[in-house]
Amino acid sequence: MLERVIAGTPAAVFDTARVAEWNAQPRELREAGRSALHFAINTRERRAVFVCTHPDRAHFSRRHLTLARRFSMLATQALQNLDREAKVAELEQRLEGLRGRLAEQRRADQLASQRLSGDQLMLPTPSPSTDTRICSRVSTFRTQSWELLSV
Repeated sequence: MLERVIAGTPAAVFDTARVAEWNAQPRELREAGRSALHFAINTRERRAVFVCTHPDRAHFSRRHLTLARRFSMLATQALQNLDREAKVAELEQRLEGLRGRLAEQRRADQLASQRLSGDQLMLPTPSPSTDTRICSRVSTFRTQSWELLSV
């Protein structure tokens, strides 16, 4: 019976004592519900069976089955909407994280680019006059170093 219910067919049990699934339940539960109405609410991620009980036998009618079927469809749609909203929220959170990482990467790239252009501006441009000055300084340094060593 429960397999049928999970598959989407509501079921009214007029006497729970005559149903094997009910006989397997604890005594307190069997005594509390002499009749039962079963219906499913299924989504891709979740499957649930709702059970309404009544202490009198044969309490649930066709009208109750029709109401259970309608409620099942509405509840299934509501759960599917909740699942979709949760998935959208999760994706939005991941997207926000990726946007943050992208912004950080862009800032890092921009800083690296600025450092490169700054380094390029600070590098001396070789010219004949700077080469001559550097050579004369090296020559002066060598001469002074030899003089210090000879003393």
